[in-house]
Amino acid sequence: MEILRLVLLAAHFIGLALLVGTFLSNLRRNDNWNMPVMVIGAAIQLLSGIGLYGMTMALGGDPNHMKLGIKGIVALLALVGAVIGLIQQRKLAAA
Repeated sequence: MEILRLVLLAAHFIGLALLVGTFLSNLRRNDNWNMPVMVIGAAIQLLSGIGLYGMTMALGGDPNHMKLGIKGIVALLALVGAVIGLIQQRKLAAA
């Protein structure tokens, strides 16, 4: 179980690097943001965070439910924002 937790933790950090790294590198550009990578990063963050929460519950830990709920809402908002940005980018490319 510890190996699965560490794999989920590594995936969580990879998702963070994809989301934040892509955002920061795109700040220098004014057009053609790399939104699909941000969507993938946000999805990895959300899914691995839910997995880590489940692992904490399964291993008998005592997680702070309010903190994790707020972090889940923030991750969901990041995913929704990235998806909306991707949809708008594709609409502009088609026009």
